[in-house]
Amino acid sequence: AIVLLHQTTAQETRGKELIQKVCTTAPNRNLCVDVLSSDPSRSPDADLKDLAIISLRVAAKNASGMLTDAKRLINNANLNPDIQQGLADCKETILDAESQLEDTIAALLVDSNSDAQVWLRAALAAIDTCDAS
Repeated sequence: AIVLLHQTTAQETRGKELIQKVCTTAPNRNLCVDVLSSDPSRSPDADLKDLAIISLRVAAKNASGMLTDAKRLINNANLNPDIQQGLADCKETILDAESQLEDTIAALLVDSNSDAQVWLRAALAAIDTCDAS
């Protein structure tokens, strides 16, 4: 979403300068810069599409980490059964979100922006569902 906001002003800018422009209005500017600079092969000459893909890959990696944590916590016998059920529900939705983020990346790679938006909305909804669980 941040990338789209800056599309018109940053169209010709690339790499570190583009990352700085894109992250100017981010709630956590340092985190934004760290994430968008995290791909050593893509970040140095990144355009807006590259930055979108970098951020989605980081999000998918984070979803994978959340999935691992949820699986581990579900098996904790000391947890209240309601909490275990919430974690089980979260696990299912995060699994969906992880897949939907990968679908978003695939859609961007073939320049299908409308499909990318659909998959990204689905992934965000799954993450919200996990948070609610």
